[in-house]
Amino acid sequence: LSYKTCSGGSYELKDGSCELCERGKYTNINTVKFYCIECEAGKYQENENSTFCNDCTSGKYSSKSASTTCSLCLIGEVAGTSAVSCTKCEEGRYQNSSECIDCLEGTYSASAGSSTCTVCSMGKYSSNIATTCVECEPGKYQHHEGSTSCLDCVEGTYANKSGLTHCFTCPIGQIPDASLTSCTECKSDLQYAPYPGMSACTFCPGFSERKNKTHCHCQSGYYDALTN
Repeated sequence: LSYKTCSGGSYELKDGSCELCERGKYTNINTVKFYCIECEAGKYQENENSTFCNDCTSGKYSSKSASTTCSLCLIGEVAGTSAVSCTKCEEGRYQNSSECIDCLEGTYSASAGSSTCTVCSMGKYSSNIATTCVECEPGKYQHHEGSTSCLDCVEGTYANKSGLTHCFTCPIGQIPDASLTSCTECKSDLQYAPYPGMSACTFCPGFSERKNKTHCHCQSGYYDALTN
């Protein structure tokens, strides 16, 4: 028997003639060929009469052999070159073009396969690669979206629960406790808080004592010269 050497991209039939390889298949150059080779998964060939297969580019895949095209990954999924499948971006990351990117501080993604990260709402914050936002603890607040931390309540204010967007002003006669989570009355009989939002109790004037939470009066045996 004599065999005919068909050109690359074709193969020899039983009658000795050459037939072109169909799409999704190929043959090497200048060898005796009786069949065409299928492109393996992760590769493709869209043309007939081919001597090679192409790699699927990033963001695309082919899951079976003899593919004539590569399929696009779904939103939230990525693939490298010559991929046979796509991979979902894990929680805390998102799909940006052909790669998964960490969510930045102040944002999060709660589920795999995200194409964007969600901004943390007011009263919450997050670090990078977050899968959820954390509520500000009592004594703190956050009045901006997309925050990376919470703020301490300012002087004279308090926050009595988690996730607050602002702090509350202590009323007349009270000041914030050490944890900034509630207000407390002045402990000493010689101190009072005459204004709302005070950060500390103030001492009554000399020879006077606290009458109530907001006022002082003269001690026994003394009188107020300004009112007499």
